[in-house]
Amino acid sequence: RAVQPNTRRKGAAMVIRCLNEQHGDDWAAYNGDCVDVVRQLPDASIDFSVYSPPFASLFVYSDSECDMGNSASDEEFYDHYAYLIAEKFRVTKPGRLTAVHCSDLPMTKWRDGHVGIKDFSGQIIRLHQEAGWVLHSRRTIWRCPVVEMTRTKHVGLLNKQLQSDSAKSRRGMPDYLITFVKPG
Repeated sequence: RAVQPNTRRKGAAMVIRCLNEQHGDDWAAYNGDCVDVVRQLPDASIDFSVYSPPFASLFVYSDSECDMGNSASDEEFYDHYAYLIAEKFRVTKPGRLTAVHCSDLPMTKWRDGHVGIKDFSGQIIRLHQEAGWVLHSRRTIWRCPVVEMTRTKHVGLLNKQLQSDSAKSRRGMPDYLITFVKPG
């Protein structure tokens, strides 16, 4: 494989160009756009990765069309995200792990046509399995519903909603840490 334009060789080792990087005796950490950095990494070079993807269109981090959070639809987001998952599969050593922090997503009447919850964690599992990953474990991270209500102002978490129509009330939503293993 040819060295990518954003890399340079230093002795026998490949050095990744990014915003910032740190190296130790047996580790390296890179700060940069994940898609730009991961495509520069050699095959089967990573033992463990952990990250939190943009939650579809819930968070927008920049004006760049390359930012996954700027996707026009959930389908476009999943297409972009599937590329990253495949690249992570390529760079991960057989038998090693990747962990994804995520949560399910609230649906809104103005954007989705009704109020409910999108199974974002389930979609993450499906996309990883389609890329060849095997589900290793799922850990639930319980969150404070009062903090969630303060941050999101979701009507289903308000006490007045419980009093007026309890069918529209809901529990606070947890986060998940979903871990996958690359076969081998």
